Amino acid sequence: MNDSADRDRIVEAALDEFSTQGFDKADLKNIAGRAQTSIGALFFHFPSKERIFLTLMDQFAASVERKVLAAVAERQGGQCRVEAALTACLDSFARYRRQTKILLGQAVGLGESFDTRRRELKARFAGHIQQVLDEAIAAGEIPPVDTEVVATAWMGAIYHLITTWVQTGEPSKERIRTTLVVMLLNSVEFGLDRRDHE
Repeated sequence: MNDSADRDRIVEAALDEFSTQGFDKADLKNIAGRAQTSIGALFFHFPSKERIFLTLMDQFAASVERKVLAAVAERQGGQCRVEAALTACLDSFARYRRQTKILLGQAVGLGESFDTRRRELKARFAGHIQQVLDEAIAAGEIPPVDTEVVATAWMGAIYHLITTWVQTGEPSKERIRTTLVVMLLNSVEFGLDRRDHE
């Protein structure tokens, strides 16, 4: 038996089960059946339904994070890096909309372990935003600002819009991208002539 392959099948089966039944009604026996494995094998890898869901959250966040960091690494200059990060983030959520809907939508109100993990993941992404902003300040692209507060506020706006979009389909990804990028960049005076503020 290939433990890694078995684990991967369970995770994929759980995604299917959560997407059709929701977290509360999802059944571990059904997940094992979908994965074509035994309930014992499922418990060998995951002691609970909550642990499977947290694993899905972690895997999805890591995938989005890799794409965002790769996009940022390819660009020069703070403004271009912010635009690349937002585009990569939105493209990832659009490509994996089903996962996004399950993991962002269903994680709300499931208990302290889920809330804690959501906060940790949002803080991690906010940390990447803060790093780009700190580098932009050091390069003289934007004036000094409390980058921790700004990054947290940006993350809140991004998270809210994406959650709304995956649940309702509105506003469209294109509207979010074009409007949000401009709004966020303007909020820290990216692209404005520094001499106007001296």
